[in-house]
Amino acid sequence: TDPGHVDLPAAKEHLASMLDERRRMAARHLQRGRPERAWIEYRVVLDAQSDDPEALRGQVAVADALAQRSQRLAADFRFGEAESALAVARSIAPDATAIAAAQDHLARARQSQRRLQGAAMTPARQKRLVALLQQAAAAEARGQLLLPVGDSAFDRLRAAQEIAPRDPRVRRAAARLAPAARRCFDRELRGNRVLAARECVDAWQALEGASAGVLEARRRLAQRWVAIGTERLGAGELAAAQSALAAARGLDSTAPGLDELARRLRAAAAASR
Repeated sequence: TDPGHVDLPAAKEHLASMLDERRRMAARHLQRGRPERAWIEYRVVLDAQSDDPEALRGQVAVADALAQRSQRLAADFRFGEAESALAVARSIAPDATAIAAAQDHLARARQSQRRLQGAAMTPARQKRLVALLQQAAAAEARGQLLLPVGDSAFDRLRAAQEIAPRDPRVRRAAARLAPAARRCFDRELRGNRVLAARECVDAWQALEGASAGVLEARRRLAQRWVAIGTERLGAGELAAAQSALAAARGLDSTAPGLDELARRLRAAAAASR
């Protein structure tokens, strides 16, 4: 590019302003316990400036937060979710100090579960189950369906499911929370809060399984991400459009418009080289 081009200073100023806003948004997401959202913002910054100090620190902070979440999930014997959170943390910043601690915690939690699986429903476990169900109901009454992470109605119920998944009380609680997760999804999608909508549909699926309603919701959300990606691509924000494409694929790899967006992104990336 001609360094004397009249539009260059304005373009640089616009880029700097956009990156500042992304950094602020990322920091807010981290403070509010939403590391995945923070990482989306930090990635945009790093795609533009790979040596950005604040974004590099944020990258490690995101991985640490996810590793800490893995520890909380493992403590409730939710090993699939714990492993998933740890895998994402490792993919973001494999050298983050919290990852090794989370791996050790996960191994110890698995050992604890094996010991408990050989035990009957002791009075202590029964008491823990009742407490978790009461905590889930209280969180639901406060409107804390998904947040705060670790203390939400959903988290408490999943912990109860680990203790006694076939207990009628646990099943009734899951049946009651599933419609709440569906309403959460509809509300967040109407407000175009797509990251929050993803959290809601994930909770809905965990409670209800891959039902027709859940699959349709995932497709609707994927299409919304495709629309966001198309808009960002039109604005020349390739990194944001690529992130939107990845989000859509993670929800429904056959969503209408997804292949077309991927084709246009490839063409735009080739043209920018």
